[in-house]
Amino acid sequence: MKNWGYTFSIQAWLRKQVLTRDWWQCQDCGETNKIYVHHILPVRLRPDLRFDTENLRTVCMPCHMKAHKRIDFLELQMGEDAIKSMAPREFLKIDDLAMQKKIDDARIEEITRIVFRR
Repeated sequence: MKNWGYTFSIQAWLRKQVLTRDWWQCQDCGETNKIYVHHILPVRLRPDLRFDTENLRTVCMPCHMKAHKRIDFLELQMGEDAIKSMAPREFLKIDDLAMQKKIDDARIEEITRIVFRR
């Protein structure tokens, strides 16, 4: 599997263990074709969780792409250190809409400060 310019291979036995645990279906949409074992927290940020089954889940190709876009978005907004300090389950529970609202509120506050020099 190629990701982020680095090659991370998941050992065959571990991949099979995760796929079996997840009933060989995408944990986001239920798809059973073209499924992958995905690192919830990227190996580049949390190499210590590389072989931890709690950091692995089964996803289909479209959901895999969405997961990586989400990681990029949250890393930009929260910072690399904040993500590094999270547990995989905690990371999955982040409410994207609530996060977006916080970001929008912060932007509005910053624009107001600039415009009104507060």
